[in-house]
Amino acid sequence: MLKQRVITALVLVALLLGALAWSSLAFAVLLTVAFAFAQAEWLQLAGWRFASALAVALVLGAVQVAALVAAPSLVDAVTMPLVAVATVVWLVVGSL
Repeated sequence: MLKQRVITALVLVALLLGALAWSSLAFAVLLTVAFAFAQAEWLQLAGWRFASALAVALVLGAVQVAALVAAPSLVDAVTMPLVAVATVVWLVVGSL
């Protein structure tokens, strides 16, 4: 089990460093996909079907990446309200 986790970690670190070296957009997309899977797993624990949870997470992530591409100067102004909304949603879903 530990061997598999170490191999997975090495592959993920290589992907992370590669995306970071390539461009900030590649890094943002990679993190978006990683967070989408983490969010989908969490939503699954909250009773959602995995496919539905992953679809919602990927759509939200795609919106964030699109905002980054469309208006990089507005990312800070948009990110904080999105984080606030995501936190409220997380608390509501978690409490249910």
